[in-house]
Amino acid sequence: MSFAHLAAFAAMALVLALPAGARPDPLSPRAEVPPPRTPAALRGYRPATTPEPGQWREANDNVARIGGWKTYLREAQQADAATAAASAAPAASAPRPAGPHHGHR
Repeated sequence: MSFAHLAAFAAMALVLALPAGARPDPLSPRAEVPPPRTPAALRGYRPATTPEPGQWREANDNVARIGGWKTYLREAQQADAATAAASAAPAASAPRPAGPHHGHR
């Protein structure tokens, strides 16, 4: 039995437990309908905060000490080359998979 079935049975039991006069006629256009209960969509919302700016002079001096933007570029290129070499080496020595498409490239 699924959760939906259990929920439907529980709702039916609640309706049947009400006295006959307390239940509104579902066919009456004048029947009172309770307002929908919707959860607050923004409950718990916290607005974004802007971090405090750091010491930009110290950051600029640090970049100048280590060699400027060219050092960052060199490090990035070395990391890219190492990643490419590491990913290409196992692919060349890996066994080819068996199956109906093993000969296709």
